[in-house]
Amino acid sequence: MSYGIVHTLGRLPMPEGKKLPPAPMLRLLVFAQTGLIVTLLAVVGAYFAPRAGLEDPFLLAFAQGEGADLWELLRPQLLAGLLVGAPGAAVFLAGYYVVFRPWLDDATVASMEQFRLQSGIATRVLYGGVVEEVLIRWGLLSLLAWLISLLTPGGGVTATGVWLSILVSGIAFAAGHAPSYAAAGCKLTPRFWTAMLVLNLWVSLYCGWLFWQHGLSAAIVAHMLVHAAWLPLDLRVARRATT
Repeated sequence: MSYGIVHTLGRLPMPEGKKLPPAPMLRLLVFAQTGLIVTLLAVVGAYFAPRAGLEDPFLLAFAQGEGADLWELLRPQLLAGLLVGAPGAAVFLAGYYVVFRPWLDDATVASMEQFRLQSGIATRVLYGGVVEEVLIRWGLLSLLAWLISLLTPGGGVTATGVWLSILVSGIAFAAGHAPSYAAAGCKLTPRFWTAMLVLNLWVSLYCGWLFWQHGLSAAIVAHMLVHAAWLPLDLRVARRATT
């Protein structure tokens, strides 16, 4: 979760005599880097998604400006995102609080939850729900699906190829959370990696399926639901810890 990188960089030990740049400059550098990566993968997705059979009708109509009824194209995606995303988020949160949170060491749990709270709801929902979907589903998944199609007899995109792309991009998505959590103080134990892999791969499976079957907007809505539902639970746990 690179949306917390400014905060976590400030906690890293620095060599003697060396200092981090001032916070405003550090934020500017991080935002510039993130913007460059997002732009690059957005372009990658725009090029490879149609070639992998993952074209989004809403985004296509919006980009071409053909006067189509954008709401009629967007509405089924929003509905699919809600219908799949709500139970998906419930399973994710149950997995975290019932299975993995009691299983992880106390220091890691405390660091994870403090990190998420300090990130704020807007950052969590917008970065986690929108930017990560552009990076992982629109960009990486589309590229992988196209590359796998090149290895398929006849060069076509198959369901197996798309599912493999969803799985591989999901593993990358899970691994991408580790650096910020590690900088925040989490211990990168086998239990930590298991929790990261299982929970984030679960989100990747249903968000990837939504992207494949309905479009990017459906995946974004489903992903945003996870973060929107998670914050009140994080706040409740934090209040209990202080009483």
